[in-house]
Amino acid sequence: MLDRDHIWAKLRHSLLHFISPRQILKLALMVVVVCFSLEGLLCLRERYRTAIGGVYPEIFYQHEQLRHTLIPNATHYGRVAVNSLGFRGPEITLEKPPNTIRIVCMGGSTTFDTYVSSNDKTWTQRLEALLKQKFDLANIQVINAGVPGYRVLDNLINLQTRLLVLNPDIIIDYDGHNDVQANRNIYLSKNLRLGEVKTLDPIIKFLQEKSLLYQKATLALRYFEAARESEKSRRYDVVSETGLANFERVLSLLVYSSQRNGITVILPRVVTGFRKEMPSAEQVENAKWAFHFMRHLTLKGIFDGYDRYNQVIKKVAHEYGALYIDETAKISDGHEYFADGIHFTDKGAELVAKIIGDEILKRGLLHDVLSRRQQRTMHSN
Repeated sequence: MLDRDHIWAKLRHSLLHFISPRQILKLALMVVVVCFSLEGLLCLRERYRTAIGGVYPEIFYQHEQLRHTLIPNATHYGRVAVNSLGFRGPEITLEKPPNTIRIVCMGGSTTFDTYVSSNDKTWTQRLEALLKQKFDLANIQVINAGVPGYRVLDNLINLQTRLLVLNPDIIIDYDGHNDVQANRNIYLSKNLRLGEVKTLDPIIKFLQEKSLLYQKATLALRYFEAARESEKSRRYDVVSETGLANFERVLSLLVYSSQRNGITVILPRVVTGFRKEMPSAEQVENAKWAFHFMRHLTLKGIFDGYDRYNQVIKKVAHEYGALYIDETAKISDGHEYFADGIHFTDKGAELVAKIIGDEILKRGLLHDVLSRRQQRTMHSN
């Protein structure tokens, strides 16, 4: 009986009989040349494309407490720029400047604003511009602390580990999309345990951060795997009570811990570009990304998820005295304001900023911040 080493030796000899080492080297060089050529073409396309890409894997790194966060000073072809503190937007100091009202906006990709055309078009930057225009008693600084993929628990950890040190006066938490997605069965690699973070090989880490070809290929593969898994997984018409209760518990902790630090909390209603009152064909068209993204829910279940999660957001705001902004529901549906039914277009981001900014001004929240600051100064004297 032949042993394994003998079989391998015979196989190698047979291969070399048909393919010489020189041919193998030529083939390897051809593969390298093709890969570098594709990399260059993809980089050129990315730099000059008019359509806005919504995924930027090269700007993230794995974080010891958070699943991932933004690489300081990372950029993506002039459309995305991360400052030295790891937030999308202009450079800021860790210490709050004198006579400044600092607003921190938390959330996932809909706060980060993955589908707007530049940093200046995000709803957070538009909110800063609007408030500066209409309020001149103090400098206004709005910080975009949104990170794609973050759920409410990630934002609670982010608040405690990275945001409280910024000494914010107001926090706007726009959470919900990723929590609806995570409510039931999250697609996990069969090689990972629940909650386990996949470690990256140094070569894979380099390719993930530096190679657009690798990023596009792995993204396409993940979509393919997700679609295949989606066909086999069960879809539900309602969200899980356990997931809903967890969301309420963590959101309550986020609001409570913020208020304990003297921070005003704003919780806007989470909105989408697909609505129940739409014709069914239009619902399906506008909810295509959500249906792919929320692989455990039927379309009926997706509507149930957003209804019930918004009810929880409103309930928590009422119980803790936070400001709930329901007016975001007035944003029109369809492709004018939503790029994919979930993420805002430039026009959608502009409208979100106006709705939130008008509510802040109407409720006198900026005056309240200055009043509290004055009272603290008087007590300290």
